[in-house]
Amino acid sequence: MSMTTCAGASDCVATGASAAGHLNATLIDLALDVLNEPDPWRKAALTANAAALWRSGAVERVAPLTGSSLAAAAACVPARPARAEGIVQIITDRTKAPRLSNRQALLHNLVHIENWAVDLAWDVVARWGTDPTLVGALPRQFYDDFVAVAEDEARHFTLLEARLRGTGSRYGAFPAHDGLWDAAAATAHSLPARLAVEHCCHEARGLDVLPSTIAKFRGGGDGETAALLEEVVYPEEVGHCAAGVRWLKHLHAEARRLHGRQRTAHASCGGPDGSADGAAEAAAGAGAGAAVAAATAPAPQVEAEGDARARLQRMVLRQMKGQHQQPVAQADGTKPPPLPLQAQQMQQGQQQQLEQEQVQQQQVEQQVEQQQHQQQQHQQQEQVEQQQVQQQQQHQQQLQQQQQQQQQQQQQVRQEGVEPSSMPAWAREALSFESPEAWFHCLVLQHYGNLKGPFNAEARARAGFTPEWYEPLVAAAAKKGGAGAAAAGGGAAAAGAAG
Repeated sequence: MSMTTCAGASDCVATGASAAGHLNATLIDLALDVLNEPDPWRKAALTANAAALWRSGAVERVAPLTGSSLAAAAACVPARPARAEGIVQIITDRTKAPRLSNRQALLHNLVHIENWAVDLAWDVVARWGTDPTLVGALPRQFYDDFVAVAEDEARHFTLLEARLRGTGSRYGAFPAHDGLWDAAAATAHSLPARLAVEHCCHEARGLDVLPSTIAKFRGGGDGETAALLEEVVYPEEVGHCAAGVRWLKHLHAEARRLHGRQRTAHASCGGPDGSADGAAEAAAGAGAGAAVAAATAPAPQVEAEGDARARLQRMVLRQMKGQHQQPVAQADGTKPPPLPLQAQQMQQGQQQQLEQEQVQQQQVEQQVEQQQHQQQQHQQQEQVEQQQVQQQQQHQQQLQQQQQQQQQQQQQVRQEGVEPSSMPAWAREALSFESPEAWFHCLVLQHYGNLKGPFNAEARARAGFTPEWYEPLVAAAAKKGGAGAAAAGGGAAAAGAAG
């Protein structure tokens, strides 16, 4: 039985020790432990322990096996992770936040961001690991990635918080805002939107500003913090952005796969895989086989005029040969006298000549027969090749028709925005876009706004977040005169500088 037995969110107060040590604990249980833990240091410790349990196989299952237990676990995912009161003063009005010119204030901001980033990663695991429309679409690697992200963020929090204390300050010494979680709350209904905003835009924005942040610490004489950010935080944040890109692309491909499987299931005819292409190929193969069979079948034995003439010549030669070999009887029945020696020699010579002519005639007849046979084979081969060309042309026409039908179906999806009702909403939405990049553009415009540079193109490229993902959103801002929206988006993204 799963650890999750609550009836509603109000009953969900888990204890990390009991969930982590329970034989039937799931990854969702571990995630809920972290999300419901108010103490930031305890939260980081629970994350490290949960990641070790998951990697070692001590915890194997992602979620409860039964639907009722899955629904109960989904009800336990908090709308907002637990936070201990009195540790950090939260400012709701960002305009009143302190300027980050102070080195300690800047470091404090990074610590606060990493604390929230831990919850963001576990929220992805808990919220969409219990979503029945996504359970079958998310492989184990998805959870491996976000457990690793949570573990990295917890380690960043621990290291940066220790460094903050090393400067003579502490976590909670400065007020902070929770803009990072505000963006998460706005995308709690959609994993694609969450991936696009938090794990692509915010993570990438962190990659944009980290080099200048590192330079500020190094320029201020804090080489230790600069090295921590440069050697530990910065390279690992590249992987976090890559996870967002990777799994948004996966969802787009998964939607296509589900759509293709439904089309196959509803097809009335097809090949071994249920596709019309298979049927066309089978028909083409059958036609070619019939043509080859026709070519190799024995031809009917019809005697040509030349064959009859040759047969008649052979009969005459045999008769002539018999006449020379058999002596003719006299009228009284007595045998004729033997021929003189010279006459016998002449007769033998004529007989040999006739035999040679007969052999030559047979050779000529064989050559004629071979030529006729070769000519018939050549004609039959030409017929087979013509049939194959026709079948290939027909197959190409069928493929073109199928492509046109598929394009028409895609156009219908884009216009209507719907697919068969059995497909989940996220998959129907994904099918409306030709590429994951186009889907990303729409998600960002809906849930975030336009983007504004400068961009760290090299770090983004290492994360697979190449210019075709984000540059069209900058161009859109320029066309619409959306400088204010772009600036607002860039400012919100700056909240994810290190997380």
